[in-house]
Amino acid sequence: MTDDSLYGGRVLLLAAVEDELGDDAADLARRCDLVFTGVGKLRAFEATLAALSRHDYAAVVNVGTCGSLVHRTGTVLRPSEVWQGGLYIDSVFASEPERVASGSAGVSLVTVDNFISPETPRAELDVLARYDCFEMEGYAVLRALRFHAAQHGGRMPRVMMVKGVSDNVDGSLEEWFVKLERVRPALIDATDSVLTELGV
Repeated sequence: MTDDSLYGGRVLLLAAVEDELGDDAADLARRCDLVFTGVGKLRAFEATLAALSRHDYAAVVNVGTCGSLVHRTGTVLRPSEVWQGGLYIDSVFASEPERVASGSAGVSLVTVDNFISPETPRAELDVLARYDCFEMEGYAVLRALRFHAAQHGGRMPRVMMVKGVSDNVDGSLEEWFVKLERVRPALIDATDSVLTELGV
């Protein structure tokens, strides 16, 4: 559950890598606690728990890039449901999504284990096409928040997610860095708006 009495307090901003925020990282870090988790679910889970062990947060904002087979490059999304990908979709291990109350209704994100590229098997791409976007950290961040809350009285911070579409499965990891330059301004603008909404 969300305790709105905490609204406007200390804010944690989580991003996978500094490249996603570029030169704006320093300005954002002056407004909130900025942590770079590293790429992938395990690193994101551990970094989120480590940050939560240092401070109590009114809000946690997870910002970063994503791929999409549905939305154009440069689109900024606010997911409201976040699924764990890989083995946990379309199998006996399938699980329910994490919900983000602040997200846009019906916008779905799936957190995968590998960089999605033109070499990704067609069957996997067909599954990913059911979701608005995909990336490699979001679900783990949300599970870390829920785990920490369960260990400390059940109080969840306000959670917000901001994801900018950097590619449409049309390039390599190296090309992602080039495409990132095009999506970063919109991603930074959306992040600024969220932090302003949170009062920081």
